[in-house]
Amino acid sequence: MLEVLETRWRGLVQEVKELAGGSQCGCWMVWEPAGGSSHRLVAGGDGNPLVVPIGEGFKFPFFLEILMIHIGTCGFSASRKKYFEEFKVVEIQKSFYTPISPELAAKWREQAPDDFEFVLKAPQTITHPPSSPTYRRYKGKMGDFGFFKVNQDTMESWEHFREIAKILHADIIIFQSPASFKEKEENVRNIYEFFNSIERDFVFGWEPRGNWSDETVRKICQEVKLIHVVDPFKREKVWGEFSYYRLHGIGSYRYRYSDEELLRLKKLVKDGDYVMFNNTNMWEDALRFKSLLSTR
Repeated sequence: MLEVLETRWRGLVQEVKELAGGSQCGCWMVWEPAGGSSHRLVAGGDGNPLVVPIGEGFKFPFFLEILMIHIGTCGFSASRKKYFEEFKVVEIQKSFYTPISPELAAKWREQAPDDFEFVLKAPQTITHPPSSPTYRRYKGKMGDFGFFKVNQDTMESWEHFREIAKILHADIIIFQSPASFKEKEENVRNIYEFFNSIERDFVFGWEPRGNWSDETVRKICQEVKLIHVVDPFKREKVWGEFSYYRLHGIGSYRYRYSDEELLRLKKLVKDGDYVMFNNTNMWEDALRFKSLLSTR
């Protein structure tokens, strides 16, 4: 019976991928007993659990528990057409460096498949002061920006960005603070004031750079309702209903993840998690990880 089930399982793989969207999102599936005489196929994809009949000769259904692992890169690491064929999510980086026009955002949304997800990195005008070298790529009006300060300049910047996020139908916004944004009373106060001053239209993630204690990060994320964003090879997440991993390379941005490291990552991710590669080899590493998740 197990032999027959395994044969049928192989035949169902493509069917399940098509039903669950797994062929595009790079999620994974594995056959396992579900108790009694029933079995389930834990599979990649989105939506609610599916039931697919095994076929003639079988008295029980195959239950499919859909586990969604969102895989992508930070920025389009290939042509948009090619990217849309391989992945279901991207984290836009351009939104961090300089304002995006509504026309460009609308163009991206129109070109993307209906079920494609845009995650946006929040503008540096919110998180970084104008003294940051990242402002070399900034093309907007300068102001009293950065460190989550609540003033007219940052709020105008936020409102423009919020409009772009709405056009792209974004659900998640990632705020990355620089290492110079240290754990001190003024900065902690700024975080609370900023997030208590804006609409909660999105899920907000915060990736603190520098030496912030787990205790402080946990307290802020819990009270302000933020996802703690981390590189899983550098730090453990301390708060959030799901994990949002940004992989920056080990030791350097110029990095290619080894098979062993991707296997470690595979054991770490859970249903609903995001895995976003942000290293020089991001396109290839994301494809390799997607392929790895599609195997038992």
